[in-house]
Amino acid sequence: MALDAVKHWKILRFTAIAAIPLCIWFILNILGLIGAPYEVFRAWLQSPVNAVFMIALIVVTFYHGMLGVHEILEDYVHAPGVLKASMTAKCIAFVIVGLISVLAVVKVAFL
Repeated sequence: MALDAVKHWKILRFTAIAAIPLCIWFILNILGLIGAPYEVFRAWLQSPVNAVFMIALIVVTFYHGMLGVHEILEDYVHAPGVLKASMTAKCIAFVIVGLISVLAVVKVAFL
């Protein structure tokens, strides 16, 4: 089911706004970990707050990216069959890579 244009626009803006504080949080925290060994990073990520924020950052940025690519494909791919195949491939790629990213955080933080 395709999103109507207004809903798509609102969700795209919402995810962009949600990503701002998450990116600031990430940058500020990662700057403190530059040069630290893996064990220090893992201990940092094992904090429930850091793990939840990291997963939120992944979900928000991947969803925002998927919406952006959706918009680009709608604007520049005009053949209906190619558009449908591109949209399907886009969804599959973003979901798979996003899930792998979230699972990596879960593995490092909790396993």
